[in-house]
Amino acid sequence: MSALGGSGRRLFKRKVRRASVLMAVWLPSLIFLVAGEAGAACSDAYRYVSLDQANPPGAQFTDYFKVTDRGDLYGTSYACDETCVPSIALRHGGATVALVWNALGYTANERGIVGGSVLTDPDTFTEQAALFVGRTTLLIPRLPDEATSHVEKITEKGIALVQSVDTNGLLSYYLYTLWRSMTPLDLGSGQIGSLDVTDAAGPPNSLAARALVSGTIFGPGPSDDRAFRYSPPSGPLQLLDPVATEPESWGQAINRDGEVLGYSFVPGRLERIGYWRDGTFQTLFVEGTAAFPTVSNRLLWNDHRLVVITDTNDLNSYLVPSPGLRLNVADLTTGLPAWSLIRDVNNRGDLLGGGGPDRFFLEHSFLLERICPQP
Repeated sequence: MSALGGSGRRLFKRKVRRASVLMAVWLPSLIFLVAGEAGAACSDAYRYVSLDQANPPGAQFTDYFKVTDRGDLYGTSYACDETCVPSIALRHGGATVALVWNALGYTANERGIVGGSVLTDPDTFTEQAALFVGRTTLLIPRLPDEATSHVEKITEKGIALVQSVDTNGLLSYYLYTLWRSMTPLDLGSGQIGSLDVTDAAGPPNSLAARALVSGTIFGPGPSDDRAFRYSPPSGPLQLLDPVATEPESWGQAINRDGEVLGYSFVPGRLERIGYWRDGTFQTLFVEGTAAFPTVSNRLLWNDHRLVVITDTNDLNSYLVPSPGLRLNVADLTTGLPAWSLIRDVNNRGDLLGGGGPDRFFLEHSFLLERICPQP
């Protein structure tokens, strides 16, 4: 069992998620996961590529957050002297360039649209949400009484999920599109985390039919946390219950089929990793057991349902390529830092992450490239 115990398990989950709110993977199946449309078989190994020196001219470090299917990397770089000036960075073909200065990136899509913010006051780190297409900036208008805002997620069709904080510190969320329509999200008054958004099928003139949102509503007490799926603008907000043997659920990501990746768990004892399809939880792996005592705080996946387990209590990251099989990423490559956090996974199975001596300082950034045959 996990050494954290009952109350410790709850604290481990709670501690990491509060910070995120305030700041805003069976071996034969590996062929299926990373072969992609062409059907070329990839090996079960990764090539470690250090990104520690992959900075634009004049910048000292880069916080990468996105790896595209073609291998481009997006991040926020920092040029520091007496103060640090951020810029949105693109790494393509082995070279990194700064696209927009005094701007921060949080997310990007396959089309190269970056979601983030413009830094309007460096002293107070005040942001205004923005979309970036190459070197062009599209500022998102502030809401009434807004203090700061940024784009958290963006879909392939350019729908941005924006977090706004007003002068009283209250959070609100809305969707914004490149054609400048705004849709507020009615997610209630509870604390929200792990929000994600995806495109949904529907008429091209209907934003409500083209977006789905997922996340977690954190309850005020034990056993109150619930994953959810939401169809903007008016819902309904669908709570996604855990399986009958567990009291709580968390939503972590949503795919284009409307399936929500997440946890069904018993605090301190067990966490079931899987996804909700039509409201029913499909189990992929169970941890927090005697055989697999690891507990975690973050799940990612790609369009092939390759699941990444990261931010764990044993400092490792794992892949779940098919139900019942978990692979330690450290066993699939060399050079991985003692502690690793995976931030993104693309449809080839490449992993973007950071690591270092402990979970509070990402000393190294890296890309794990899936070793596949040349086309």
